[in-house]
Amino acid sequence: IRKICAELRIAVQERFPQSLYSVVGGFFFLRFVCPAIVSPEGFGVMESVPGKGRRPLVLISKILQNLGNGVQFGNKEEYMTPLNDLIDYYLPQIQSFFDELTQLPDEEIDTPPIPVDNDLLEKFHTVTVYSKDRILETISAYETAYDLPVGSETKLFQTVLVFLESSKQDDKHPAKKGRHKKKT
Repeated sequence: IRKICAELRIAVQERFPQSLYSVVGGFFFLRFVCPAIVSPEGFGVMESVPGKGRRPLVLISKILQNLGNGVQFGNKEEYMTPLNDLIDYYLPQIQSFFDELTQLPDEEIDTPPIPVDNDLLEKFHTVTVYSKDRILETISAYETAYDLPVGSETKLFQTVLVFLESSKQDDKHPAKKGRHKKKT
């Protein structure tokens, strides 16, 4: 988790420094902490949640999510606005936590090898390459709608395409091994 958050921080810090804490915090709470709070039975924390016990868990999750994003409650959830003082009070502490979370230790963190699903990679390649024109149109519209520099997101997608093309052409690629054996 620390390695992912550190990489996320680096990527966000370069392009959107004002969103640093909200992106790291949103990711950390939304993907890891809040799901375990809202559905503790799914994470082995408890066997089941009693009848009316889920609602308080959802509210706790909302508070943590807003704290992680550095956002106060507003008109959308007016009943939660009395907790804005709590968010203001703990915001510096949670940001300090995010700073620590995104600092990797001096020694290298061992990342377990991730098996590659070659069939899935090939399907992703096929869909992406055949749909690239439509995807590029969508990305271009996104850049325009959000006033992003022209081509900024397009370049990222083209990098993915280059990777997919090179992996497709690489005879050493595990997905290609043994596929074109001559029949005898």
